[in-house]
Amino acid sequence: MNDPLPHKVYIIINPVSGVRHRGLEQFKRLTEESLDNKRFIHEYHVTRFAGHAAAITHEGLEAGVSFFMVAGGDGTINEVAGVLSGTTAVLAIIPA
Repeated sequence: MNDPLPHKVYIIINPVSGVRHRGLEQFKRLTEESLDNKRFIHEYHVTRFAGHAAAITHEGLEAGVSFFMVAGGDGTINEVAGVLSGTTAVLAIIPA
């Protein structure tokens, strides 16, 4: 199977979680340094309200995204995991 590279990754960030204390720009710099840019293109999505992480995840799935990374607390992670449940998408969790 030829898997097209690079893969798009939706990075969903809850700014009210621990990311706020570390700084959003510092978090973005860390992910940019950590992800293999030859394999992954990352796209940041910052949540603005309850349920927004789920909406972002639905949009990503509809756009063909199959890699999701979540930086947030239990609520944000639960929203994304609930949408991805039963799919073949990959979920990475950065507890914040």
